[in-house]
Amino acid sequence: MAGLEQVNQSDECDSLVGRELNGAYRIERQLADGGMSLVFIAEQISLGRKVVVKVLRPGFDDEDFIQLFLREARINSQVNHPSVVSVFDFGRTDDGIVFIAMELLDGVTLGDVVESEGALPVGNVVWLMEQVCAGIHAAHKLDVVHRDLKPNNIMIVQVTGGDTLVKVLDFGISKPLGEEDLKHTKLGMVMGTPGYLSPEQIRGVAVDPRADVYALGALLFFVLSGKRPFSGASHESIMAKQLSGDVPKLLDVSVTDPLMLSLQPVVDQAMALDRDMRYADVKVFWQALLDHSKQFEKVVIDGEGGRKSQDSSGWNVISNGGLIDGVIDEDVKIELQRVLKMSEGQAKQLIETSKNIVIRKNLNEKDAQRFKTVFSRIGLRVSVVSAELGGVKRDPGSLPTPGMVQPMTLTQLQRAGRQQLQSSSLVQSNLSGGSFENQRVGGDIVKATSVLSKRIYVFLCVALLMVGFGVGAYSPWRYHVSDIWVRDIIGEETPRGVMPHQITIGMSAAFQGGAKELGRAMRLGVEAYFHRVNATGGIHGRALELNALNDGYEPGIAIKNMAAFVDKESGVFSLLGNVGTPTARAILPIALKERMLVMGTFSGAEVLRNDPPDRYVFNYRASYAEETAAMIHYFVKVKKLRPERIGVFYQNDSYGRDGLSGVVDALQDYGVARENIITASYERNTVQVETAVHQFDDKIDSLDAVVLVSTYSASAAFTRLVREQGFLGEVGNVSFVGARALAEAFQEIGGGIGEDVLVTQVVPMYDSYASGVLQYREDFSRYFPNEEPGFVSLEGYIVAVLLCEALQQVGRYFTMDDVVSALESFSSLELGVGQPLSFHVSDHQASHQVWGSRITAGGAFEEVDLKKVRL
Repeated sequence: MAGLEQVNQSDECDSLVGRELNGAYRIERQLADGGMSLVFIAEQISLGRKVVVKVLRPGFDDEDFIQLFLREARINSQVNHPSVVSVFDFGRTDDGIVFIAMELLDGVTLGDVVESEGALPVGNVVWLMEQVCAGIHAAHKLDVVHRDLKPNNIMIVQVTGGDTLVKVLDFGISKPLGEEDLKHTKLGMVMGTPGYLSPEQIRGVAVDPRADVYALGALLFFVLSGKRPFSGASHESIMAKQLSGDVPKLLDVSVTDPLMLSLQPVVDQAMALDRDMRYADVKVFWQALLDHSKQFEKVVIDGEGGRKSQDSSGWNVISNGGLIDGVIDEDVKIELQRVLKMSEGQAKQLIETSKNIVIRKNLNEKDAQRFKTVFSRIGLRVSVVSAELGGVKRDPGSLPTPGMVQPMTLTQLQRAGRQQLQSSSLVQSNLSGGSFENQRVGGDIVKATSVLSKRIYVFLCVALLMVGFGVGAYSPWRYHVSDIWVRDIIGEETPRGVMPHQITIGMSAAFQGGAKELGRAMRLGVEAYFHRVNATGGIHGRALELNALNDGYEPGIAIKNMAAFVDKESGVFSLLGNVGTPTARAILPIALKERMLVMGTFSGAEVLRNDPPDRYVFNYRASYAEETAAMIHYFVKVKKLRPERIGVFYQNDSYGRDGLSGVVDALQDYGVARENIITASYERNTVQVETAVHQFDDKIDSLDAVVLVSTYSASAAFTRLVREQGFLGEVGNVSFVGARALAEAFQEIGGGIGEDVLVTQVVPMYDSYASGVLQYREDFSRYFPNEEPGFVSLEGYIVAVLLCEALQQVGRYFTMDDVVSALESFSSLELGVGQPLSFHVSDHQASHQVWGSRITAGGAFEEVDLKKVRL
């Protein structure tokens, strides 16, 4: 049902655009999809201003869902704080639409910033954490626990005047401590985000403000390191790591800055497994963060455990941006580090910034002047300003104030915005560039003359531009001029999914259900290479955009996705990296009828490997027949197992049956007939493997090995059960299982169940030092620093390279058949990932190579040499 909801999302949004809600808000366009809600830009009619309207998705009409949704509005409206997003209104229309109206923010999420910038300087971290803590502290004073603090629920926004500030978003699962949990936040539902939600939320016990303290510790680790506090192939594996009690270490993710490392004790205590060992509340957490930051002098909280700081409304020392005339940058930086114990990064910020920065705050006048003298002697331009000029006094219950902070700049936000949007600005800037394409020549002489005159005019303009600028003088001009020539004068049509500044590529894969980790990893691999290409200007002036739709590993939903992909106006040029055999079988007839390229599907199915090959279908990977043959020959020739003692566990669909056929063919080479092979199956998108295990009950002792053609969740469940029944033989999986997800599942089970399990691969080891693999790891780390490399994402990266090589070869103006011919011309293409890759007219499979890997006791992988086997 979740997949069907996603497919119907476009219809839901279209039906709401243009609607007026209670005569107060006119919905203009969709902004985001919040799962159980849809988010729109709207106009507040009475004031003529833009606002955000969040609407409960149609279908969530259960009264408990409605109350959960409205509770968010009620809580947000009560927490009146500048660091919390403001709610203006909420309600329900006569026809049952439930909505919240809130302020429209101009900014990017913290997740986008860190993805773009990496780890943040400590000055940025303190500036950020101060505001997040202040917003959460305000909520806690109203006995409200947020319960879902994470990078994407924190926004860095621009306000009038060009300043930046921080906003805490999404109180959607927050809860007043005095209220009972609603039905949908009770049993069976873990509310929160793995890696950031507290251990008590995972266990399903009552929470208090220390749950948010845990999340603040995780956020602190994230911004200091640029890495997620925990990673894993599934939400379950991440939560299992959290419950192990191990706190993430900055040193383990290569953080070496001493100032950053000084904050590790704060992370340790905030993220303690036992909440009684954490900081008691947000104020104590914030004070600890200040105390452990060496560039801040200790601040005593008014009225809490100490003498009130002298002259707390005194004087601030402010850097005015820039250096005193005649000093040398490097000398100032060295002195700031030597005299004031600043890190190199902090010193560099003070020297290079053009903005005012508070270096020391709330000093008495004598100390402030002394600091001014010190900084001036070093060469930094500073001034002393009365703190009263700030106009706002701190009430005794507020958070302590740091000394030196560095607000995030608009430049940082702009970089993060570009990282998030990729090439959308280029696309938007060209929306008016297609006017020539839409003209039609009529039958009357006047219209024909008009068109001819326009073409002559365009021709003359093109000629003048070529003479005036030179065709190759500046590539945007060159492309613009040549586009006019090709479209308007020659009259060539642009292929579907190709625009002047963008080529859209489609992917249908599972992003929910038992194969979701395969779809996610494949998408990340493709996007990593697309990011690389776009960062260098795209392909012949066009950026690459991936439109990835969820099909839930269900053929029916995949067919619905195809309707979007083949749309004449908003469709895609080709398919790339689709995941799964059943879905591939369903969409293939549509793709072939539309003459759409189907490239690099994550499947070894024979339906994609006809002889002779379908013109528009190209595969990178070895087939399931080749994988299973390699595994059987390895078991028999290398491990010396008896072929008649090898069984098969397979998924009961086209994927599983393809793998089974490969095993049958391989065993027949050793004289084993089909009827003598022990087999059992299970149904797709389930982990109900008990019946299959029972079919092996009385045959366990007669088996030396079992070949598994399944998904990772079913494979892990089956392996656990047969091991518990005493099976000690070999267990082998084909690559579609998803090796990393399988290893993570075994680690969750524990007991060494997954040790020495074999997984065949169609790519080399992802941690190898082959040239192509090194490039993949560098790009993957650059563009997805919080993700772990793996076999599946490496495959996605390789198929993206192959497609891009063809697009590069055909130039800026091409047809689908041009790209097909370019692919068929690949001969011994060296990508540094094993044997050279080739296509030709009668062979559309680039690689026939199979590698082997084995899962270690610690969940890592070691290579198994299958190449010694002669196939």
